Parts: sequence; C-alpha cells; structure tokens
Amino acid sequence: MATTPEGEVKDMIKQRLALLGAHPAGSKMWETGKATSWYYMPVQNGMGVSGIPDFIGCHYGMFWSIEAKAPGKQPNPNQAQRMHEIRATAGQSWTVDCEDDMEEIVQWMYQVRRDPMLVIDAQTAVLRG
Repeated sequence: MATTPEGEVKDMIKQRLALLGAHPAGSKMWETGKATSWYYMPVQNGMGVSGIPDFIGCHYGMFWSIEAKAPGKQPNPNQAQRMHEIRATAGQSWTVDCEDDMEEIVQWMYQVRRDPMLVIDAQTAVLRG
C-alpha cells in the first residue's frame, strides 16, 4: 500500500480505473474478457525520456495518460511537456491529485464507451484547428 501522499493518489486512481473496467497489463482480468481499458505504469529508471506520465493507457482505441500528484502539487516542466505532446496528437492527458479530479476521466471513459466515433471526430477537429 501507499506510503506517500502521491502513492495514496495512485492507489485511488487504480481503484477508480478498476471500477471503470480498466486493468493493468498482465492482470488476470484480461483472462475474463471483462476488461475494457488497458493501462501500464512505466517505471522511471534514468533510461529513456523523462516526464512520462504515471499511467499510460488505451480505452476503446483512444490513448490516454494520467500524471498522479500529491494533493496540491503540479506536474514539473518535463511532465507538462509530455502531457502537451500527448494532447497535441489527440490523446487525452490528465493530472490527478484528488478524487474529484477523476470525475472528468470517468465522464470521458463513459462518453468513449457510448460513442467512440464522436470522441474521435472531436479530437480530430482539435488537431485540424
């Protein structure tokens, strides 16, 4: 279990994602056929690009990421840049530091589940400017 404020936020995110049908890579839920969204939590080890969000996922073909922060904290400049890069290519990227922040993600996942093409069309329009 969590030992830091950010760790508590990550645990809360994992719990909320599971309620939405999102399960991590390698989860036994994939064997049940009930998972609707895949995610991975990359481990930063000094190799590769810095600032990659804490959660990287795919929901009905739509790319998303979540940067977990301790309450009141903001993404650092590298994290903010990676989130900008994701949004610039029609991916979704959120910062979560409390339970309330998850509401936008919940609504987005429900909207994608109801009508993925509507969401894809809206994101493509943003890219076209």
